[in-house]
Amino acid sequence: MSKLKKRRVILIVIMVILIGAAVGTVVYKIDEMVSAPLFDSGVKQNSAISNMTKADDKSFNALLIGTDAAGENTDALMIVHVDKQDKKIRMLSIPRDTRVTVNGRKFKINACYHLGGLEMLIEKIRELTEIDINYYAMIEPGTLGEIVDCLGGVEYDVEQDMRYSDPVQDLYINLKKGKQILDGDKAEQYCRYRSYVMGDITRTQSQQKFFKALFEQKLNIKYATKINDIYDIMCDKVKTNVTMKDIIFNMSVLQIITSGDQIECYDAPGTYNDMEKDGISYYLIEDEHAVELKKLCAELFGGSYV
Repeated sequence: MSKLKKRRVILIVIMVILIGAAVGTVVYKIDEMVSAPLFDSGVKQNSAISNMTKADDKSFNALLIGTDAAGENTDALMIVHVDKQDKKIRMLSIPRDTRVTVNGRKFKINACYHLGGLEMLIEKIRELTEIDINYYAMIEPGTLGEIVDCLGGVEYDVEQDMRYSDPVQDLYINLKKGKQILDGDKAEQYCRYRSYVMGDITRTQSQQKFFKALFEQKLNIKYATKINDIYDIMCDKVKTNVTMKDIIFNMSVLQIITSGDQIECYDAPGTYNDMEKDGISYYLIEDEHAVELKKLCAELFGGSYV
């Protein structure tokens, strides 16, 4: 081979190496971008919570966390299980008054985030259910309302007249019974209402019913054009570990729901304590109720209880 040909071969090899390196760098940067949390509100890349697991291609569990106005306690806890094989979405609410033990002391589960952050909150959820949490989303008050407005409201049959006023929380509820289109403000009112005979139990059931209606009506490919608007709403108000890669990986979820029968709602079994005796109201998921909950989660939420 002549010197000229050798030189050309060497130049070609060098160019291939440089192009390969450039492509590799671009691919790495793209992977880095799509692997970072979408709504970076304090969630750092690669700061995985130790008691969370990676989702598989068959199903995943997401913990939806509604925070109070101060952002210190959790106002709502809902586990959403998406079964991509059976084409089901299952929801399980954990009452905010559920009693848990932290360092030998009794607390309501809604205080766990304030006491020990997401690590402690997810640890207590796992203790109760024996299921793995793959994703979480912490949602500030008002976020749900803005998303509902963005999607054009939700048709819903309100079960009863609802009136409540709490200036401290800047919470004013005034809803009429009957079928209607709930805009964002009314949706927030409905989901935050608590003055039921059964208190938090009925409240969590009502939240599940609303989210079922929301998913059934809006979790549809035709609303994909709203993704940018929803992204803008959530950027400043949501803390999550969900990445663009996760969304791409789970894009088939948009095609799962074709009827309300595919959305199932479950309550955490339990009972309220004797408030007069204990001086504070707790929801008790203990003894036979604890076993019942773990069996339910093993059967329908991918739990590990045997």
